[in-house]
Amino acid sequence: MASVKMKAISAKIAKDFLQGRGYKKPLNIQFGKPQFNVEWGEIGKAVKGKSTPIDEAKAMGYARWIGLAKTGKMVKVTKAIAKVIENSHAAIPNKFNELTEDRKERVLAQINSGEVELSIVASYDKDYKWLIAGNTRLTAMMKLFGEGYVWEYNVPEEQRIGRMFPKKKAGRTRSDCTAL
Repeated sequence: MASVKMKAISAKIAKDFLQGRGYKKPLNIQFGKPQFNVEWGEIGKAVKGKSTPIDEAKAMGYARWIGLAKTGKMVKVTKAIAKVIENSHAAIPNKFNELTEDRKERVLAQINSGEVELSIVASYDKDYKWLIAGNTRLTAMMKLFGEGYVWEYNVPEEQRIGRMFPKKKAGRTRSDCTAL
């Protein structure tokens, strides 16, 4: 899909997590589209919440959700944008240290291989986004590089079913993320 040069935020991070690479010379990361059918399986396993975007995706059904999610694009997530992504630890990168060892090992193996599947974010407006899948990947990128990349799709007003979802205000129709 897209290849991005990413630089570790410190020599210590590069040493501890990236096999000593990525600080002086950036790592080349090839980002791949999400595996929507696999992520749908995870959505199906999720416990019903209090009107969350996961419940919304389930209510849409497989075909409608996949169709909507595939309309997205790869976007850059900065520290400021990470703060408006709900259902994620991306805004607090040190939470990566609290994840289970198997998750950390799996994502570090992906990053060190140079091939990373994009996390999925549903965007309601620039101030409200919800991580659908890929918390470990996004949190790891924020910890290691201070930025990350996700697959973001917009949820049109007519697709919103829960009362918790903010209504778009006039003039707030585009994402605050940088499209690639």
